[in-house]
Amino acid sequence: MGLSSLAGKVFVTAGLGGMSGAQPKAAKIAGCIGVIAEISETALLKRHQQGWLDVYSKDLEEIVNWIKEYREKKAAISIGYLGNVVDLW
Repeated sequence: MGLSSLAGKVFVTAGLGGMSGAQPKAAKIAGCIGVIAEISETALLKRHQQGWLDVYSKDLEEIVNWIKEYREKKAAISIGYLGNVVDLW
């Protein structure tokens, strides 16, 4: 990608069940803003309780506000979205 840092970059993906649960942790380690959509509230809450997700919401406006805040700070965060990944595009 030609970047020395992923600070301020947004990584969007889907799935927090099974092996997909590591995606939020990987985003944080990489230093980016990870937004992970999940349609199963049970899976999302489990990953949050395990500490793999920093925050979560089903409100897209709240998700966008977190993205803006962390882009400005160039800080890493893992954000869970309770909904369909298509809505994030």
